Amino acid sequence: MPRLCPRCQTRYAAADVCAHDATPLVEDRTSEVFANSVRLERLIGLGGMGGAVWSGRMIATGEAVATKVVNPASEKDAMRFLRGAELAALIDSPHVTRVHQWGELQDGALFLVMERLHGRTLSSLLQQGVLSVSRTVAVARQLLFALEALDQYGSIVHRDLKPGNIFVSQARDGRWHVRLLDFGIARRASQPAAESVCGAGFGTGRITLSGDVCGTPEYMAPEQIIGSDLDGRADLYSLGVTLYRALSGSLPFRAADRIGWYRAHAFLEPPAVSAPPSRGRIPEALVAFIKRLLSKHPDDRFSSATEAAAVLTGLSPTKASIDGSYAVSR
Repeated sequence: MPRLCPRCQTRYAAADVCAHDATPLVEDRTSEVFANSVRLERLIGLGGMGGAVWSGRMIATGEAVATKVVNPASEKDAMRFLRGAELAALIDSPHVTRVHQWGELQDGALFLVMERLHGRTLSSLLQQGVLSVSRTVAVARQLLFALEALDQYGSIVHRDLKPGNIFVSQARDGRWHVRLLDFGIARRASQPAAESVCGAGFGTGRITLSGDVCGTPEYMAPEQIIGSDLDGRADLYSLGVTLYRALSGSLPFRAADRIGWYRAHAFLEPPAVSAPPSRGRIPEALVAFIKRLLSKHPDDRFSSATEAAAVLTGLSPTKASIDGSYAVSR
């Protein structure tokens, strides 16, 4: 199959990297039709598991969609991808990316068809600097609405909430619409950790150099690291790390490697979040809110996203802020 450079769109009959910029090439699937329902149009980026993301359209309706195509390296990766697609498709929320369909192609590749979004990830936005308090509160509220939906549609735990999996679209009036992406390692809270396709972690109550832990070390909850059974409070911890990063420009801890991150999240207390001097003081109530999200034990956090959203609403101004970012839809 011909190959394509995701950066410059140059096509090659046979090559592994682009001759212009050394970017790894992907299979050229331009104009392919998947499941008799979606036609691929243009390669728009790369995704996890070495996958490629294509823009395209639903044949029946003409709706613009994004299609992720991956070639799983193992049966475990394939199970993870398909389970994540199935769970994401259950959720009906304006703050979770809508999934149309998923499946397997004849050549063994897996695909996932989603709504086409326009905007940037929060990770990309944070490269430009920290967020204002009002922007951060707006992001937090919408992510809590997303986590509420995960709980309502089957007690789903995302397990990888982080800026790279948060997508921000901006309306003409400047307001942000936030969505949670990528359910590749999500699972139900009722599924024991020992049955996870990622393994059982490091063993309850201890950290060793062995184990297969799902998630991004910088954002993982302590119970996720040690292999305990999880519920939605693990995602609340990851939200706390994300909000800390958004307001301060740094993470709550510093570490040199994966094990260092694990130890920090499991045993160290983070300093209180503070903004750079140029951005002013963070309200004490919001500092306390984030501190509670970052509690080591799940019982010391909010009991649910619903409770956290109610508390955050109580901290927010009754009127829209100057940038309009408090006016968000549930």
